[in-house]
Amino acid sequence: MTDRITEKALVVPSLLIMEKHDGYISTTELIQEMPKVITFTGEDLKILKGRRDQKFTQKIRNLKSHRTLESLGFAKHKDGKFKITKLGIDALNNNRDSLLYLIGNNFNSNDSLEALENLTNTIKKDQRKMEVFDENILVVEGASEYTSSKQIKRSFQLRESAIAYYMEERGNISCDICSFDFEYTYGDPAKGYIEMHHIKPIYMYTDDNIQQVISDAIKNLLPVCANCHRVIHKTRPPYEIEDIKKFYQSRLNNNT
Repeated sequence: MTDRITEKALVVPSLLIMEKHDGYISTTELIQEMPKVITFTGEDLKILKGRRDQKFTQKIRNLKSHRTLESLGFAKHKDGKFKITKLGIDALNNNRDSLLYLIGNNFNSNDSLEALENLTNTIKKDQRKMEVFDENILVVEGASEYTSSKQIKRSFQLRESAIAYYMEERGNISCDICSFDFEYTYGDPAKGYIEMHHIKPIYMYTDDNIQQVISDAIKNLLPVCANCHRVIHKTRPPYEIEDIKKFYQSRLNNNT
């Protein structure tokens, strides 16, 4: 079994933790704080032979011993602590939305872990900005207040494309878990209303082809009602769709 979390994937989360500690943090403090940001499981938790360190704690220590943050220019290490640099602050600010989105999805897939690495690669190569692509911006009250018009437009495109895809495939748009159909229940005011669950996080670079991103994104979206969507994300990491379906069917059968 291979490790889920790589040293490179820890770079941007480290900057977020550093920021919350007024720009300074020791390696020990970073080890204590990182599990609050990333869910470590499986191989990451194994104890290294002849050491007290787990695999993930050793990777955090490597940020110092390999001078990873310093070589990228994101932090300096002095007097036993990392200090975030102006370049590190800029890197964090430029990719904050993407990082927080990934944290919100609890790094529950290889795709999200790859996205963490890509954040580092992107910043290292050419400072391009990676954007979160989440059509649920449109159905979360107040969320659009904190997003750009470009993000809202892209989210709208993704949402409309996803609804059209499922309408063509199924003939209607209803919850994949409980089959709740908003239009059937509420009529025209709820026509086309649904939330989309991201099986994998959707991310893109700002200069990528939008239509290609939408085409790829639809493959990783499932329509769900607001209630089922909240239950899916009740735990860290989120429940699998099949688990929620089993919970629902079990309760349904017990109540009939």
